[in-house]
Amino acid sequence: MGILEIMWEEQKKLNSVVFSRNGIKGEWDPENWSDEKRDTWLQAFTTAMNQEVSELMDCTNWKWWRSRTDLYDPQNALVELIDIMHFWISAAQVLGLDVEDVFVAYSEKSKVNHQRQLAGYVQKTDDCKHICVKLVEQERSNPKLVANQIDLATGKRKKRTKGV
Repeated sequence: MGILEIMWEEQKKLNSVVFSRNGIKGEWDPENWSDEKRDTWLQAFTTAMNQEVSELMDCTNWKWWRSRTDLYDPQNALVELIDIMHFWISAAQVLGLDVEDVFVAYSEKSKVNHQRQLAGYVQKTDDCKHICVKLVEQERSNPKLVANQIDLATGKRKKRTKGV
């Protein structure tokens, strides 16, 4: 098991504890949640990430109009980045993504970003519509595993295959 897989598993454990200790209805089991519950938790984790990004900004001297310049705090910036990562991994899990799915999507998006830079990226385009999690091999070996996966191109839950 690689480092990222360990982080994924640790986050699942933490989320299970958070759910049970804070009286959150149901269990941490995004693979079996309804789209409505997935949407609710994706919103929650996005909100949490936004807050953590604000806290990260507070570790810098971003207020140019302020004369005080001793706010740079790399140690706390690290802590805020890790908090963001906790929520980011949770959001990925809500979407049904594993480490390999994220790597594939990251690689595809990275190619797009490089092309945008080479082409002088100046406006929004549809050049990311092709990016989705490619789980063909997993689907052949275990259709139930991918029955609740999200297609990153459409944002919709993938259709269940017959017999699942």
